[in-house]
Amino acid sequence: MPRSGAGIFTFPAGSTAVSNTPISSVAHNAILTDLQADLNAARPVSAGGTGATSPASAFEALSPMTARGDLVTRGATVSQRLAIGAAGTILGSDGTDVVWKTATAGATEDAAGTVEIATEAENAARTSALLAVTPKYNPLPPGFLFGCTLDNAAVDPINDITIAPGKARDSTDATNIILAATLTKQLNAAWAVGDNVGGLDTGSVSATTYHVWLIKRADTGVVDALFSLSATSPTMPANYTHRRRIGSIMREAGINVPFRQAGDRFWRDVPSGDVSDLNPGSAAIPRTLKVPIGITVDAMVVHSVVQGGTSSSSSFYGLLSSLLDTSIVPSATVHDLAIIGNTDSSNNSVAREITTNTSAQIRSRMSSSIGVTTETITTFGWIDTRGRL
Repeated sequence: MPRSGAGIFTFPAGSTAVSNTPISSVAHNAILTDLQADLNAARPVSAGGTGATSPASAFEALSPMTARGDLVTRGATVSQRLAIGAAGTILGSDGTDVVWKTATAGATEDAAGTVEIATEAENAARTSALLAVTPKYNPLPPGFLFGCTLDNAAVDPINDITIAPGKARDSTDATNIILAATLTKQLNAAWAVGDNVGGLDTGSVSATTYHVWLIKRADTGVVDALFSLSATSPTMPANYTHRRRIGSIMREAGINVPFRQAGDRFWRDVPSGDVSDLNPGSAAIPRTLKVPIGITVDAMVVHSVVQGGTSSSSSFYGLLSSLLDTSIVPSATVHDLAIIGNTDSSNNSVAREITTNTSAQIRSRMSSSIGVTTETITTFGWIDTRGRL
């Protein structure tokens, strides 16, 4: 054989040439045969080979791995073996080397595209706990709100509000809040966690506006809902740190005002005749509407002017505007409705959407009026973007 058991190659005995003597064909051919056999044989590791005749065998011959689950990493100067870690550990870094680390319970999503390590509780809730990591949803866009529609057609429509499933980004853009199932909360009872229980953050119920908040515990992820007089800072239950206002409701005469919601639009089941003013004159007048307070909304109203049975040679122009804007005197070129002169009895109406201030007020103004001129405003509902814009 061309090589010894230690992988050392030597020529056959008697094949070494001697100076000034003929070369024996037998010795010459023996050397060539030995070299041919060595070149066609698997070269041992000690001679720069792998000692193998297949890729798989060659890889195994050079691999530092010795046990199931081993990994190969680069050490300070050479590649090295990293034995499999203990059960439940994850592959990480100590800043210098790849190491096995204990998974942190309660790891949380912190940026778009990250992968959150599943807690023991999350893994236990899975039908299969084989995965040590689970991809989490990416953060929703700032201001995002989908679903979470309000409805007071509950078991007790006088006091209860039902919230449909949905998802939202919290008010500080820190986390997603996802309501997985329909939730009903009672306005006339102190808040308690869960369905068909109290939802009022503090105090006792009264005739005013209540803002509906979706709330979430950061430590457990539990999502619930809350009613509050505050449109900005509700009194949060213990351990609930995230919130998002998802709508506002009104309480009048001892009951929740019946309404219907579709997206950002809220319609009162019964429109409210909020203004009926005989001979309002020409001054700008603040008008309080039956829409939520504490926030600005776009009130959906019908503005009307009725001229009684007395004719007048004058024409009257009316205009609704927001108290957030500069007051404008209505005229033949700037108005939302008009009563043209020399008419014994006439009326004019227009549907408008007007932005209120936080006291549910808008401005109405007539160019002029007489004793039989009546201005009316009927409120049908409001538009509330609920923090999306």
